[in-house]
Amino acid sequence: MHTLSEEFKKSFENESWDSIAHMALTFQIELDEEDKHQKRLKKELGMLKHVLHHHLKDQEAAARNLNITFFVRLHKTIARLEKAFDRHDVKRREFLVFLKAILHKLRNTRFMVFKTLERKNEFGKMKGLMDKKN
Repeated sequence: MHTLSEEFKKSFENESWDSIAHMALTFQIELDEEDKHQKRLKKELGMLKHVLHHHLKDQEAAARNLNITFFVRLHKTIARLEKAFDRHDVKRREFLVFLKAILHKLRNTRFMVFKTLERKNEFGKMKGLMDKKN
């Protein structure tokens, strides 16, 4: 598991959401080999780039409020991708580092809860996810 340096975290926190959305869309994904598993993983990462761009492009206009579901799903996606990278022995993990940087920036964001039950469910899922890691 890669950890982010403090210098990188601080520089990424100062980036605007529009800039990060653009980075997500233009990120070049390179994997080590081109076997069928890594080709599938590369396609999945390509789709994830577009989804990230869609969610992050309007963050400035949303006054830094974010749906809690997006945060939890991003956390789960990172954990799932780390397992897939380990399983297929992928060494180039730049996109995972980028996702972790986004997650770090999101930790300083206010979350919107559209439904009160949603908040309880999502935090319950996050608690379960964090308990599994420990």
